[in-house]
Amino acid sequence: MISESKLLKTLVKHGGVQKRASQELGLTEGAISKRLTERPELKKKIQTAVEMAMKNAGISRARVYRRIKEGLDATKVISCNVIAPNGEEMAD
Repeated sequence: MISESKLLKTLVKHGGVQKRASQELGLTEGAISKRLTERPELKKKIQTAVEMAMKNAGISRARVYRRIKEGLDATKVISCNVIAPNGEEMAD
């Protein structure tokens, strides 16, 4: 069984994303989810640690929400297929 401190450290490292943490720890997402459900105080520790990491990186919740909103409101799609070697004869 993975220790609480290792689970906490790994989840914080991956921004609370259980899928990434489970891959690194060799666990299933379900196992991590079950552990967090059984130990609500651990879930709270992880939330606090992730928020502290974001704060230390200068990322506020408002900034995250703004970026998500920008993505949801996006209407322009930029796509490009390069077919000429080294971009020769391609229009700008």
